Amino acid sequence: MNQLRLAFLLWIAVAPWLLFPGAMPLFTLLSLILLSGVRLWLGRQWGRVMAATPLNGLVLVYLLLSAMAFLLAPFPEAALPKLTTLLCGVFGYLLVLDWLWPPAGLNAQTAAETFPVRLTRLMALLAIAGGLIVLGALFTVEWPQRQLWDLTLFTNRLPHLTGTFFVHPNEVAGTLLFLLPFALFLSWFPEDTRPGGAQPANLGRIKVLGRLLLLLMLAGLLLMQSRVALLALV
Repeated sequence: MNQLRLAFLLWIAVAPWLLFPGAMPLFTLLSLILLSGVRLWLGRQWGRVMAATPLNGLVLVYLLLSAMAFLLAPFPEAALPKLTTLLCGVFGYLLVLDWLWPPAGLNAQTAAETFPVRLTRLMALLAIAGGLIVLGALFTVEWPQRQLWDLTLFTNRLPHLTGTFFVHPNEVAGTLLFLLPFALFLSWFPEDTRPGGAQPANLGRIKVLGRLLLLLMLAGLLLMQSRVALLALV
C-alpha cells in the first residue's frame, strides 16, 4: 500500500492550491492534472479507477452539475474556488475508499477483516476533526451581530488570532452538522453480540471520546447560532 500512501501525501501537498485557486492559478491547474494522472495510474495498477460503491453515480452526477454551474456562472472567478474545492474533496474521497477497501488483487479475507477496524478509525478521525473545528472556530469566527441568545459576555473575551481573516459561523455550523453523526455513532458504539464477534479492546474509551466530542460539537452549534443549522439539527 505504499502507492496509496504516496498518493495521500501528494493530495495533502496540493490541497492548498485547490482550496485557494486564485492565489496561483497555474499551480491549481497543474495540481488537477497531477491528481488526475495519479488516479489513472492507480487505476491501471489496481484494475479499477474507483472502488465500487452505491454513491459513485451520485458523486459523478454532482460533479457534472457543479461543472455546468461553473460554466454558466455570471462570475466565474467567484465560482472557481467552489469547484476546485469539490474536486479536492472527491480526490480525497476516492483515496479514502481505496484505503477502506483495498483492490481485489490483495487478500480478500484480510481486506474483509480490516474493513471494520479502518472504518471505526475513520469515523473517530472525522469526529475528532469536528472537535478541532469547534476549538479553532473560537478564535477565527466572526461572531454574529444578531443573536438568538446573548453570549457576548463569553465571545467578547475570546481573542481573534487570524487578523483580517474571518470564518462565517454558518460555514462552521454546516461542517459540524456533517461531522456530528460520527461522534454520535462513537458515543453508542454497537457491541458485536455474534458468537466469536470481534470487539474493540478499548470500547469504553471509544464511547467516552465519542460522547465528549458530541457534547463539544453541540456546544459549538449553539455558539454559532446558525438558524438553518439548528433547524436542520432538530
